[in-house]
Amino acid sequence: MKYAICAFLFSCACLAQNLTVGRDGERVEARSLGEHRWSFELEGRTYFIVAKDDLKDLAQEAETATAGAVARGNLLACHDTLLQRISEYRSVTARYLQSQEEVVTTGRRLTAATQEAYREALALAGLNPFSLTGGLSLFRTGETVAVAGTVGLAYRSFLGQVHIGAGFQGVSVGLRLAP
Repeated sequence: MKYAICAFLFSCACLAQNLTVGRDGERVEARSLGEHRWSFELEGRTYFIVAKDDLKDLAQEAETATAGAVARGNLLACHDTLLQRISEYRSVTARYLQSQEEVVTTGRRLTAATQEAYREALALAGLNPFSLTGGLSLFRTGETVAVAGTVGLAYRSFLGQVHIGAGFQGVSVGLRLAP
């Protein structure tokens, strides 16, 4: 009986603009939802009458909409994962930068302590950055070799010397290379 009513309703739906649905003497006016589509209420339930071709189109649209919703849901899940990873990266980066700042601070303290220890060692050893140098130099002028005395003054690695000899005078400036 239900199939007969459905077939009858379907055939009526395709041909009519206004549709009245009846069962057991009860008649209900169907509302038009557009071309080849109606709805009506019977015993508290809502029923729809749709042409078969339109039903296929609606099923296709529903499937496309479902696939789109699933794709958007997957995309949102990817965005959530990406935002979570970015947040984790930021916290790891912040901890790394904090540790690097601590390393730099420790390095500066060690450098200052080493310089202070060096100054204290110099003071304890009584070392002076100035020193006097002396020695002998040999100079060749043509075929003859001349001997000259050397007197100099050094400040840390810089050295200045005066060379004095028989018939020879000179000045030299140098840099001491010491480990």
